[in-house]
Amino acid sequence: MSTPSPGAPRTRDPERRRREILEAATEIAVARGPGALTHRAVSAQTGIPLGTITRHFPSIDALRESALSRLAAESENALDLIAADLARAADPAQRLAELAHEHLLEPHYARASLAMVTTPFQDEQLRDLSLRWTEQLTEILSDHCTDDAAEAVAFYLDGALIHSALTGRAPGTARLEHTLRALMTPSRTEDQ
Repeated sequence: MSTPSPGAPRTRDPERRRREILEAATEIAVARGPGALTHRAVSAQTGIPLGTITRHFPSIDALRESALSRLAAESENALDLIAADLARAADPAQRLAELAHEHLLEPHYARASLAMVTTPFQDEQLRDLSLRWTEQLTEILSDHCTDDAAEAVAFYLDGALIHSALTGRAPGTARLEHTLRALMTPSRTEDQ
């Protein structure tokens, strides 16, 4: 296979260009927040001409929604892995604590989650996209505890993600496990 000479024109690949734009838009939304995402910011980061970016994403809303949809897809993949992992776990509370700790410590994941959570305050139309993670996690956890407990765990993990993104520190696995076990274990009054 031959390599094009340095002065040769590049082969047009609109899909590759779109992926490059979307990747940069996602990076900006995660690193600086969805409000920092503009066509110009993507152009500055990628070196792609502004006109090319607006050809692929005519409005900032289209660009923001596509970037956040990409983040949502990453979250859905992570949730699929969590569901499979918890299904095999002898102790779901312990395993969930380990998984949460790993993800909360991962700066990209924590910041991406924060971007997803805060976006509806800037764009009401993206609320459903933002709520999807909590709803899907609640559904997964319902296989391991009551529906109310699953919702409480999802809310707790949302808060832990926000705290980790803001402070750069995740709660320890033991603390997570203690709290998750307390939330996932029915109280004696619920058993009666």
